[in-house]
Amino acid sequence: MANDRDCRGRGSDGASECGRGVHVCVDLMLAGAESEQQYPGIAAHLLACGPCSDDFEGLLAAVRGSPT
Repeated sequence: MANDRDCRGRGSDGASECGRGVHVCVDLMLAGAESEQQYPGIAAHLLACGPCSDDFEGLLAAVRGSPT
């Protein structure tokens, strides 16, 4: 059961946008760009949503080859 801060599976616009663009933000970060400026909606959502932020951090760690 999802907690109150878990927007995944609820049809949240923020989560939908986040889910579609999180890999792009990771790619931009790895390239040295500031993804927050190009995707401010995703950046704001990641600050507000713990589970999506965890997903983002996990993907970033996986791509970098480092443990979470």
